[in-house]
Amino acid sequence: ACGSAALSPLSYDGFAPFLLGLGARAVVGTESNVPTVFGAAFGPELLGRVLAGTSVGAALRETRRFFWETHHNPLGLLYNCYGFAGLHIPTEAQ
Repeated sequence: ACGSAALSPLSYDGFAPFLLGLGARAVVGTESNVPTVFGAAFGPELLGRVLAGTSVGAALRETRRFFWETHHNPLGLLYNCYGFAGLHIPTEAQ
């Protein structure tokens, strides 16, 4: 989520710590605003890799690299994984 890891000046936590506190194993977010158009392209690329069985951390790295190598766009570097980067969704083949 764009800007989801940003801390609020009104409290000590933000959206990512809130979700992790509720039991989420991993949260992908940015600490700054990202253009909606980029987020709308980045999200499906990332989720496609995660749903294919790649760990969240590896999928994040692959998606960042895809946007840099394909579009010369460095905005993927603004996305970070909070929590367990080794989390993956098992596929039927696993």
